[in-house]
Amino acid sequence: MIRYRLLLLATLMLAPVTASAADVPVSYDVDAVALKVAVSGTPLTFQLYTDASCTAPVHAEAIAIDDVTRIAILKRFRARNGLKPPKTAEIRATLTNVPAATPLYLQVTGTGITPVGVACQVQQATIAGSPGPALVVKDANGTLLGPLDIAAGTVTLSDGGTPVAAFALPSGFAQGTAFYYTSTDCSGTKLTLQGFVWLRTAIGFDGTTLYYTPASTPSTTLNSSDYSPEIAGNCTGSGKVFVPPDRCCCTSPGCFTPLVTNAGAASTLDVSGFVPPFHTELQ
Repeated sequence: MIRYRLLLLATLMLAPVTASAADVPVSYDVDAVALKVAVSGTPLTFQLYTDASCTAPVHAEAIAIDDVTRIAILKRFRARNGLKPPKTAEIRATLTNVPAATPLYLQVTGTGITPVGVACQVQQATIAGSPGPALVVKDANGTLLGPLDIAAGTVTLSDGGTPVAAFALPSGFAQGTAFYYTSTDCSGTKLTLQGFVWLRTAIGFDGTTLYYTPASTPSTTLNSSDYSPEIAGNCTGSGKVFVPPDRCCCTSPGCFTPLVTNAGAASTLDVSGFVPPFHTELQ
């Protein structure tokens, strides 16, 4: 993992850019009537994007409805003979440690949240000290992979609006995966351990499939694990079984010690639409 980060930083950064993060005030208009079903303690998820269709995520944060900065009922003007506007509430909050990016668009989800107008709402806030255009990664055809987080060394891809932090190189996605299983012989559902709560993270690539951390990770007893790529000659020793074409299974007993921890089925994202080599651009 560390090796991938160093390679990414050494080869993807085309120009010196100072990354910064700040607290950003945001606002979101919702249906005031629908909002009444939200009880005390209801979590609201605030997701920021850099595009008007809300497909390029840069930050996600959950705030209890009791802890937002303010919820105000707006008195909206109705022109003579005009349609009656919906009863509207404005939710204001301050998001913390937001990466430097512009422009910013917000989408809020949670119980009682029905947007008034578009779901992807532009924000007026700017980050003090922002370096200006964001650094993004694109493929050979100019297709956007996502914004580059220089500090973390990751590209944030989007899986239908779900942000997924992944490592990539100019030559393409580095191959390799590792999974856990409840079986003793690496058969069954591919599992992975719990990752970050608000940002799903890649655990590896197998061909054109990206595997990343799941949303749910219940307590699970793990009894075997495997990894790839590997060759048969290196997959030797007590409890190790080579699984063609390139996986090495560590079985129980013999190689793997059973483990009780939080784990869930790995999520997948098809990345076949991205054509290497990759490069960075200011956007």
